[in-house]
Amino acid sequence: MKLKTSLSDEDIALFHAAMQGIKPLKKMDKVELKIPATQKRNPRNTLSIEKTPIVNEFSDHLTETVTAEQVLFFAQPGLPAKLLRELKHGKIKQSAILDLHGYTVERARTAVARMINTCIKRGVRCLRIIHGKGRLQINDQPILKNQINNWLRQHPALLAFCSARPADGGAGAVYVLLKDLPRL
Repeated sequence: MKLKTSLSDEDIALFHAAMQGIKPLKKMDKVELKIPATQKRNPRNTLSIEKTPIVNEFSDHLTETVTAEQVLFFAQPGLPAKLLRELKHGKIKQSAILDLHGYTVERARTAVARMINTCIKRGVRCLRIIHGKGRLQINDQPILKNQINNWLRQHPALLAFCSARPADGGAGAVYVLLKDLPRL
């Protein structure tokens, strides 16, 4: 099937000639990783999101909807108030960052699940997820922010999450605190 374009056949031929031998870049799922000084440093300062198969059990059913500027907060019962204050003030070191800007809902769901799995395997206790404030909204509700608020509450390894400080993304990002599980 040939697409209708405003380009001439000559322009199209020149483009194809220029692109001959060009291969698409390999897709790289990488996230920024801040490594403690006691660990061996990765020269690229990144952590590959492991490609292990994941069981995607995140439900998309929203029990609560939030707005772009709304502050998010969730904590499992019984967590110490001091720990929650430290999380809210960004005082717990985020050892990994996942930026979801430009992601579709399905791609974000997979990336979040893989990132949490990777963090658990690597012993990362706190991470930051940047979901944005939702330029692409449905009924004035940010799509990814609402899904993140929903998905994180469902993860069994999650202790708490809250909106980040303004310097770390404010209402467009969350700090996520995971259980201190033995490394897999």
